[in-house]
Amino acid sequence: MLPKEFTLLIEEMHDKYIVRQQRYATGQRMSKVFFDEVTGEQRSFSGTVIGFDVERELYEVRYDDGDGEELYEDDLSKLLTNGDIE
Repeated sequence: MLPKEFTLLIEEMHDKYIVRQQRYATGQRMSKVFFDEVTGEQRSFSGTVIGFDVERELYEVRYDDGDGEELYEDDLSKLLTNGDIE
């Protein structure tokens, strides 16, 4: 029999890397720094997770200024706000 810690680790790895389920909820807020071509300076833009593509494993983000992009979970996890990183 495997130790409980090892069994829990296997389950976590399965859920995260094999099942590929959405980890962060739709509505999750985030912030990312972009280069502002108008001012020539770095500027922070806030946005919201608006969807998750299970097949491609990408989160769809819509920024407050109307722009958007798709991010992988590892990239999104670095940008989350309000201490919601798991």
